[in-house]
Amino acid sequence: MNSKQNDLLIEINILRTIMMEVAENQGFSSPDTLLYSQKLDKVIYEYQTLSNYINTFK
Repeated sequence: MNSKQNDLLIEINILRTIMMEVAENQGFSSPDTLLYSQKLDKVIYEYQTLSNYINTFK
């Protein structure tokens, strides 16, 4: 795993934690929860894209 992948995993875990805290306090369909969910989706997609790219050269 390279440094960028590790950074993305850290960001994923932070966003997931924040999203769950917001969901518990504001509800799962609140605008803030949905915003964090979208941010999380974007970072997960970036991580998967990078991982797939790296794996094609192994």
